[in-house]
Amino acid sequence: MSGIFFALEEAHRRFTPMIVLSSSVSVVSGFFIASALSNALGISISGFSLEAQAVLGINMFWIPVLMGICAGISNILILFSYKILKKFSNKLVDFPFTLRIIFIFILTVLIGMLSYNFTGSGHDVVEKIFTGSIVWYMLIIIFAVRCVMTLFSSISGVTGGLFLPTILFGALSASLCAKCIIASGAINQEYYTAMIVIGIAAFLGSAFKTPITAVIFAIEVFGGLNNSMFIVLGVYTSYFILETAGFASINDIVIEHKSGN
Repeated sequence: MSGIFFALEEAHRRFTPMIVLSSSVSVVSGFFIASALSNALGISISGFSLEAQAVLGINMFWIPVLMGICAGISNILILFSYKILKKFSNKLVDFPFTLRIIFIFILTVLIGMLSYNFTGSGHDVVEKIFTGSIVWYMLIIIFAVRCVMTLFSSISGVTGGLFLPTILFGALSASLCAKCIIASGAINQEYYTAMIVIGIAAFLGSAFKTPITAVIFAIEVFGGLNNSMFIVLGVYTSYFILETAGFASINDIVIEHKSGN
């Protein structure tokens, strides 16, 4: 369902029976093919293996609000970083595209030699975040390094995709916020996983300007059905912040930059 709504909210930005039908056929076909390959190869298609999430009480409505604010501010920081890096990357435009690819590749390898957490899809890092095994200062370092590398690669024309990095950025910012709240004694550790799910959904919803997709994605992938209303509150808090600040979605900004070049 999240794939269908992503096509409606982000790609086409309008609802028509034909778009819904074609998106549904594509998603259902992909799901059955992935399931068949999963059974044949013995590989699980589930994105993340999470423990049962604690259900937030109605008196904890302030938690998704804080997570949404954190996600919104983190998104604004990334978009500001994009503008700053774009000024430096304009010098690379004169270089051949092949040389730019080689440069980004070498830079990625060198950074990856420092820590595997700085490279790759970020799936393993998100798994570690859910277990709480990454200390707070490493969360900041990973966020900063991956932010610079992802945006720099995108600006240089060597885009490797933005959806998976966005999930990671959401998890990193959510973990920092959750650790601060738990350390203050305002809430117990048992709610940590639920807070991360809310934070990821809030970050996705505001980054791509796809709030409905973000809510459905969190419920489908992370099993956040029991906290669905809190996820909605977190997503729309973050979305409201980005709308109030006047920022476009990250996809629109990247496409505008590429079309300008």
